[in-house]
This record gives sequence, C-alpha cells and structure tokens, in this order.
Amino acid sequence: MENKPKFDSKDFNFQTQDYSLEERRELISDLRKIVRTFENSLEPEHLLFIGNTGFTRSAAAENLFRNSEDYEARSAGLFPIHSDKKINTEKIRFAGKIIVMNEKQEKQKTQLLELFPEVEKKEILTLEIEDKYGRYDDELIEVLKKKLAEKGIEV
Repeated sequence: MENKPKFDSKDFNFQTQDYSLEERRELISDLRKIVRTFENSLEPEHLLFIGNTGFTRSAAAENLFRNSEDYEARSAGLFPIHSDKKINTEKIRFAGKIIVMNEKQEKQKTQLLELFPEVEKKEILTLEIEDKYGRYDDELIEVLKKKLAEKGIEV
C-alpha cells in the first residue's frame, strides 16, 4: 500500500476504491486479527488450583472466583478423596495458570510434574500455604487473597 494512507482504526472513513482488491483483502485480514485479539482478551483467564485432596485449600481458592468475570477457576487434588477432584489431562488443558498450594513441604509442583510432564510448558505458581486450615476458615480465605495478590491475581 505504497503512498496510500494506512488504515487507522480510529478513522473508519476510507474510500475502498482507493485500494486494489489485494490491498482490501489485506485490510480485511488485519481487521480480523484485531477482532480476534479483542475477542480473546474478553475470555476469562483459566486458573487451576491444585492441593493434596482438592477439597480444602484449592476448593476454597476456586470458590473465591465463582462470580468472577476475569477468571474461571477449577480445583483438583493430587490424592483426592472424591474422583471428580482428581487431577487429569482435561483439567491440565483447561488451565492457563496452574497454582499449587504448597511446594516446600508437600512437593505438589514436583509431584504434578512427575505425573504430567507436559505441565512444564504451563505457568505454575506456588502459594506456600500450609495444610492447616478448614475449607471455610476465614483465615484461609484471607491468606489465599493475600498470596494470590502477591502473584498478580486479584480476587
């Protein structure tokens, strides 16, 4: 598109006859890319919280995002009590970010990588929250909010 004005997204007033068919196709392709970028930015970020059983800390974290427009959260356990909480390939695929509750004492990230080596390609965050709380413990909720905020995830 030599010597012709570039398409400016702020100004939709351009004359199509000033562009060849090939140039118009290129403009349409660029517009489609812009639209896809905006559509993707509207999608909530997918968070997967992983604990030992998927019942206490990780489930509490999932619940924090139940009504969020910015995040969609799920929880899972490495050694769950209930089979629907077991970490699996589908849950791994869902996750944009994987967040383990404790690596230092419980080696959750290490165990996850041993079970699912493909998660190495994903962003994995560790919160270092000890397994000493009840699921509905107010202190757990406050600790989760604080640790998530430190990782750039606002509840």
